[in-house]
Amino acid sequence: MATEKIKKTKKTIPAKGKSSQKIKAAASNAGQSSSKKIEKYPTVKFKSAGLTSKNQKPSKKMQLLKKLTKIENLPKTVQDSIPFRGFTRDGVIETSPGVFTKCYKLKDVNFQIATADDQVQIFNGYRDLLNSFDSSVRWEFTIFNHEVDKRETLRDIKIAPQRDGLNQYRQEYNKILLDAMKKGNNSIIQDKYLTVAVDDINEEHAINTLNKLDGEINLAIRRISKSETRPMTSLERMQLLYNIYNQDFDYRMITGVDDNGKEIFDMDMLIKNGLSVKDMIGPNSFDYSNGKRFMVGDMYGQALYLERVGSQLTTKFMSDLSGIQTNMLISTTYESLDNGKAMKIVKNRLSEIEQKAVDIQQKNSNSGYFGGLPPEIEKAQESARGIMDEILNHDQKLFLMTMTIVVFARTIDQLNEFTRMVKTIASRNMAPIRVRDYQQEMCFNTALPLCRNDLMQAERLYTTDSVAIFIPYNSEELIQKNAIYYGLNQTTKSMILYDRLTGNNYNGLIFGYSGSGKSFTAKAEMVSVLLGHPNSQVFVVDPQGEYSPFVKAFGGQEIVLAPGGHQYINPLDLDITENDEAGDPITAKSDFVISMFGIIIGKNRSLSPIETAMLDKATRKIYQAYIKMLEETGKTVDIAQCPTLVDLYQELRNQARDREEAGTLADILYQYAVGSFDTFAHTTNVNTNARLVVYNTKTLGTGMKELGLYISTNDILNRMISNSKIDVYTWFYIDEFHILLESEGTTQFLKRVWKIARKWLGVPTGIMQNTEDLLRNADTRAIINNTSFVIMLKEPMMDRENLAALFNLSAAQLDYITDSDPGHGLIYNGKVVLPFANEFPKKGKLYSIMTTSHDVEDAEFH
Repeated sequence: MATEKIKKTKKTIPAKGKSSQKIKAAASNAGQSSSKKIEKYPTVKFKSAGLTSKNQKPSKKMQLLKKLTKIENLPKTVQDSIPFRGFTRDGVIETSPGVFTKCYKLKDVNFQIATADDQVQIFNGYRDLLNSFDSSVRWEFTIFNHEVDKRETLRDIKIAPQRDGLNQYRQEYNKILLDAMKKGNNSIIQDKYLTVAVDDINEEHAINTLNKLDGEINLAIRRISKSETRPMTSLERMQLLYNIYNQDFDYRMITGVDDNGKEIFDMDMLIKNGLSVKDMIGPNSFDYSNGKRFMVGDMYGQALYLERVGSQLTTKFMSDLSGIQTNMLISTTYESLDNGKAMKIVKNRLSEIEQKAVDIQQKNSNSGYFGGLPPEIEKAQESARGIMDEILNHDQKLFLMTMTIVVFARTIDQLNEFTRMVKTIASRNMAPIRVRDYQQEMCFNTALPLCRNDLMQAERLYTTDSVAIFIPYNSEELIQKNAIYYGLNQTTKSMILYDRLTGNNYNGLIFGYSGSGKSFTAKAEMVSVLLGHPNSQVFVVDPQGEYSPFVKAFGGQEIVLAPGGHQYINPLDLDITENDEAGDPITAKSDFVISMFGIIIGKNRSLSPIETAMLDKATRKIYQAYIKMLEETGKTVDIAQCPTLVDLYQELRNQARDREEAGTLADILYQYAVGSFDTFAHTTNVNTNARLVVYNTKTLGTGMKELGLYISTNDILNRMISNSKIDVYTWFYIDEFHILLESEGTTQFLKRVWKIARKWLGVPTGIMQNTEDLLRNADTRAIINNTSFVIMLKEPMMDRENLAALFNLSAAQLDYITDSDPGHGLIYNGKVVLPFANEFPKKGKLYSIMTTSHDVEDAEFH
C-alpha cells in the first residue's frame, strides 16, 4: 500500500486512435491451448515509493495491517498491486503461489419477477450449487456494474440515412432513440461471474482439478438459468481485469481490438519486448494514501465490507445493491467447511455459550437472584443448536463468507453519494456495511474476480440457507446489436433492443384489449424496419382501413379491395419454386382452393369428400397449360398467364357433365367468378414492389371480409417466396387475426404459413385481442406453439389467465398487463419475459401518421 501515487515505469497502453510500436494487437494466440506452463513475468527493478525497506523495522501501521490482512509485503509499484502471478493460455490464473483460479461468465435470470414456483426452483438450484463445492475449493460470485461508451451504444442503435426520401423520419426516430437512451440505464451494464480457486503445489494437478469442475459447474448453472456456461479464456479474463482497472480510460478492451480492428493482445510479442500482461491491463496509477478511499487512474473508489447478516435480509438485497447506477464491484467469497470441522466449531461455540450461561446462573444464585438468562444468551444458544440441527438433519453446510463492495465515481461528491446509497440499503436490511479503513487495497483486491480473500476478521460463519440469500440473480436484459427498439425494461429501465431474426423462428403475435395500443405497437416495429432494414419489405392486411396515412407517408402502395373496384389480386397466382417445408406447389394450391371454398360456403355447411376431390381435380387441370409454359420458358412464375377463378368456374362446369357435385360447386363459385362478387376473379394488376404494401379490405363487406383477408395473406405468401430468391425479408402483419381462425381451412393455411415462413425469410405477425381463438383446438395451438415472439398488452382477466398458463407468467408479471397504460406490457422472445414501456412522444410527424382520427384503439397511446 503506497503512501503516494504510484506511477508505472512504462506506459503500455497507447492513447485512443494511436498505435503502440512495442505492443502489437494481439490475442490471436491467447485463446489457443499450448503449454500449460504459468507465464513468468520479466523481473524489473523499481525504486522505492517511500516505503519501508527490508532492513528497517516495520512501522506500527504495517504491524497492524499484518494482523488484519493476509499479506506479507506492501506493493511498491502498479504491477505489484495487481494481485496475480501469471496465467496459462487456457484461462487459468495463478493468484499467489500454489493458488489457481478459473472464471465463468454467468447469464442473468428473471428471479425477482419469476413465479413463486420458479423462484423456489432457482433458489434451490443456487443452494445446490453452493453445497456442491467441497472444502478443497473456494469460490466467489462477482457482480460488475460498469459504464459503457454511450457513443458506441448510439452507433449501434442509430439508423443511417438513405436515399429514399425518408431521412426526415430517420432523424426524428433517431432523436426518439437518443431520448430513450438518456432516460434508460443503458450507460451502465451488469455482468456476473463465478470464480473458483484450488490450492495445489502441483500446477498440472491443480489445472486438471479445475478442468474437472467445468462440467459440474455447467450442469449446476444450467439448472438455475437454463443456459450453458464455459470457462473464460485468458483474453476474456484480461479484458475483464482491464475494464475494472481502466474505467476512466477507453473502451477498446471491451471488444479486445483497437481502433483499426486489430486484436490488442499478443502474448508472445509482449514477452519478447520485456513486458508483462500487467503492463497492458494496469491503470496509469494507484493511490491508496487516503486510507478511507483510493484512486485507480482518475477514478475514485471506496471499498466496503459486510459486517454481519441482518435478520431482515431477503433475496432482494443483492438486486437493490446492484441496482445503484454507478460503476461498482459486489463480491461474495466462500469457503465451505467439511462436516467434521463444522460440527467441531459449532460444538465449541455451543460449549462456550453454555458455560457462559452457567457462569451467569451461578453468579445470580450467589446474589440471591433466580431470574432467567439474558435474551442475547438465550438467542445465542438457540442459534447454535439450530445450526447443529441444520447440519445434522437438513443437508446444510457451514461456510466462511466475506462480502465486499467497491464503489467507483468520477468525483468525491459522487463517491460519497453512492456510498451513502449502499449504506442506506444495508441499514434498511439491518445488514451493516462499513468502509474498510486503511485496508482499501486489500478490500479492492478481495472484490476482484480472482477469488482472493486478503482480509482478516471479515469472514463470517453461515449455513447454506443463510448464504443463499445472497443469490446474485436479478433480471435479464434484452440488448442486441442491429436490433429494433421496443421500449424500456420496466424493471431495470434499460432499453429493450431485440432482433427477431435471432429467434428460433421469426413468427410473432401481439395481444391486447381494445385501447391497449396493439396497432400502434405494430406500427412502431414497422417504422424501425422501413427506416433501418433496407433488405426488407413490409406488408399489412388492414381490415379497418386505418393504415392509409401511414402508407402514404412512407411512399407505399395501398391496395383497396372493394366490390366494383379496379385493383385486383388473383388468388390463383402460383410460383412453382419448391421447398422441403412448403412441399409440392400444386398440392399446396389445391389445399388453398379447398379452404377458400370452405370460407365461401360458411360454417353451416362443409365440403363432402367427393366435392373435395372434384376441386382438387379441377385445380390440377387448370394449371396443366401454365406448368407446361413455365417449363418451356424456364420461369417459376408468370402472373399474366396464371389461371383465374373464371377458369376454375369453367372447369367445374365442364366436369358437371359427369358429376352433379361439380355443378353444385360451379353454382357456389358463380357470383365470385362472373357475378357481383368478382373482385378476386381477375388477373393481378397491382404493383407490390413498394417497400410498404397495405391490403385495405375495409369495404369488402361482412360477406367477403374473411375471404379478403385469406386471399391477401396468400398473395403475401407468394411475394415472400419471390423475395427469398433475392435475400429480401418479408415482414407481414395480419390485423384482426382471429377472423382467419374461424374456419378449419384457413386455420390450416395459417398453420402452414407459420411453419414455412422462416424458410422463405418471412416474418409474420398476427394482431388480435383475445387468446381464446388460439386455444380452440390443436391446429390453433400449433400456431402459438410455433411462435417465438409475443407482445402482451393490457388484457382482461380470462386472457391474462390464458397467457399465464401459456408462458408461465408470475403474479408480478401479470401486474404489467392488468391495468397497464397503452404501450406498456410484456415482451417474450422465446426464452425470457420482460416488462416493457414504450412511451412514444406525441409531438412529431411520426406520431401523427401512426395514430389517426379513426385509429380509436391507439388514440391515447403516448
